[in-house]
Amino acid sequence: MEVIKIEDAFYKDTLDLKIEVKDSLDVYYSTEDYFLVKDFSIVRYFEGKYYALVDDSFDELFEKIEFGDFVFGKKLDSVLCNSVVI
Repeated sequence: MEVIKIEDAFYKDTLDLKIEVKDSLDVYYSTEDYFLVKDFSIVRYFEGKYYALVDDSFDELFEKIEFGDFVFGKKLDSVLCNSVVI
């Protein structure tokens, strides 16, 4: 995953970072609010949080990004092994 700072003029009054996720890396968005992730193709539940695979549905969530976290890499391994797919 690459996080790239871009010029503020592109995103007036919003985020000034561009996030590019490489196809070989699964990234999940974690939140306690199911209704934020209910439209994603893959949603998992683990220890009180919902984990949604970041896919094409993510664009609709982008404005509510502060209500969750991104999970990937080794931290994601535990979620994938122990979660329940909803």
